[in-house]
Amino acid sequence: MQQKFLLTLLAAMLAVSACGGTEAATPAISAEDIAATAVAEAWVLLTQTAAAMPTETPAPTATFTPQPTETAQVVPTLELLPTLPPAPVDVVATPTSECNQIPVPEPKGQLVNVEFYNTSGGSANLSFGMNSPNDKGECFTIPSPKMR
Repeated sequence: MQQKFLLTLLAAMLAVSACGGTEAATPAISAEDIAATAVAEAWVLLTQTAAAMPTETPAPTATFTPQPTETAQVVPTLELLPTLPPAPVDVVATPTSECNQIPVPEPKGQLVNVEFYNTSGGSANLSFGMNSPNDKGECFTIPSPKMR
């Protein structure tokens, strides 16, 4: 059954393909049209390139600015009161924070585990430190790696 169907389909396809036209198909665009289009595109590119070139800007013209004339100035002299020397000011330099130090390998104080979870979706830099020394005299700042 299938063989008869395939043979019938093949015969129909051959019959339809044999019914071709007698005239040769003509191209829609001639060679002259293609050449004219190429020349027009070349001229467009040349025009756009010339339009994109910087133009020479003329130098600004000099404007006449008159110089000031010398005039005699009378400066009144005033008798000023004596000035006092500036008062001495004690400048106290603030020392570097004692808590801004790298921790020692074996701290003396109590150890506490702390976990931070970054749920923002971005990266974060975090430092964990002490504001004042503990009862053992330790005071450290611990930087952490970038959290993701």
